[in-house]
Amino acid sequence: MSKEDKSRLCGMTQEEVDSYLKEKNISVSVMMEHGYNKDDDWAEIITDDEGYQTGFGDDCVRIEKMWGFSSPNGFHTFSWEEPKMTEVKAQYMTVLFHKLQEEYDVSWNSAEALSLAYVMSEFQVPYVEREWEKAPDMSTEEGQEEVRNKLLDAIKSGNVVVPKAVEESRHGCFVTGQVIAEGDKARFSQQFDAWVSEEGQKIIREQVDSGNIDSIEEWSIIWGEWFAEEEAWESERKANLDQDAGIYLEEIEEFKNE
Repeated sequence: MSKEDKSRLCGMTQEEVDSYLKEKNISVSVMMEHGYNKDDDWAEIITDDEGYQTGFGDDCVRIEKMWGFSSPNGFHTFSWEEPKMTEVKAQYMTVLFHKLQEEYDVSWNSAEALSLAYVMSEFQVPYVEREWEKAPDMSTEEGQEEVRNKLLDAIKSGNVVVPKAVEESRHGCFVTGQVIAEGDKARFSQQFDAWVSEEGQKIIREQVDSGNIDSIEEWSIIWGEWFAEEEAWESERKANLDQDAGIYLEEIEEFKNE
């Protein structure tokens, strides 16, 4: 499997976990329970008439659940009793276990150990993306419209500003609304009297390459402005080269005639 085909392991959301389990037809559940008495020995096991376990006796003071999964390829009970294991973590561990094995060719025992270590770590499992951290999907009309509306609202309210401490020396990006860092190769738009950071330029370029530049009028105007400038610069550059070449040829002729 190529690097591009490998999916991410850390930071999966519950939606991604659920989607993977559904796609692979994998179910996660408690596969086994162990009961312990006050001496930390096996507690009495209660069974029904057919010999199936139904619970534990009165001496049981602690029950440890062992989670596992069943899939079209079989079933497996994870080897550890972990009191902090929950259904959500067991689901994440199952997905991580399968990805390590199938996509990264990790051995069975190592995949099990690594996936358990991760879900029992301090990382938030599953990952929950905070609303204010979600970036609009610029490949969709909804994402582009969201950015455009935020930008226009910011301009109307006068909030496309930078902290007062750096107000005189730094600017806000017209596209992203973020403060332009010192040393950033920002580009100026005469049409909107505003700066566009390198990241903003990248976003505009991506919209041009995807053929969606006309979906946001302001960005389309900026691109047209820059395109015209670049054509003018290129024409001037060629004219200067032609002029330099002409002068050079004249000097050669003069040298020959001496």
